[in-house]
Amino acid sequence: LKDGDSLRWARQCGPHDEVLIATSLGYAGRFSVDSLRTAGRNSKGLRSLRLRTNDTVADMDILPSAAAPLNNESAKVNSLLVVTRRGLGKRLSIEEFRPLHRGCRGVIATKFRKASDDKLLALRVCCDTDEVVVSTKTGVIIRQRVSCIPPQSRQGTGVKLQEISAGDAVAMVDIVPPPVANN
Repeated sequence: LKDGDSLRWARQCGPHDEVLIATSLGYAGRFSVDSLRTAGRNSKGLRSLRLRTNDTVADMDILPSAAAPLNNESAKVNSLLVVTRRGLGKRLSIEEFRPLHRGCRGVIATKFRKASDDKLLALRVCCDTDEVVVSTKTGVIIRQRVSCIPPQSRQGTGVKLQEISAGDAVAMVDIVPPPVANN
């Protein structure tokens, strides 16, 4: 890795899955895992997304192929969850993100309110039956159903998922699948 670069995520994926990568300035790209090639440990890797000036990669997730249900359950993936550092969030339809080529600049995933220093923190694949856990740097944690978060377009800014006090920010977002019923 070059100076200043770091490996922050690794996700398991199948041959027909798709990769979603989001940037802190609110852009996201979707491309097929099939467009990736195997590289050795000494390789620098492949360009997944072309970043804009002062932009950084904020998050990534794997969109399972249409045949594979999420979390090995019967519920299929049907939306994406976007959460910002200032506690705003929204659901997006997966269809709003058309597959692009690896190395693209991405499309708008979320807009930010005027005079805001907000940044995109998380872009996660989810089902309506999932729950989301959002925690802040100061340790405030909330858990709510994904279905309670309203769907919006890519141009929307989202709704307040968590009240953020001055000097605080969202630190972590995680999707919790529903429990599996044992027969």
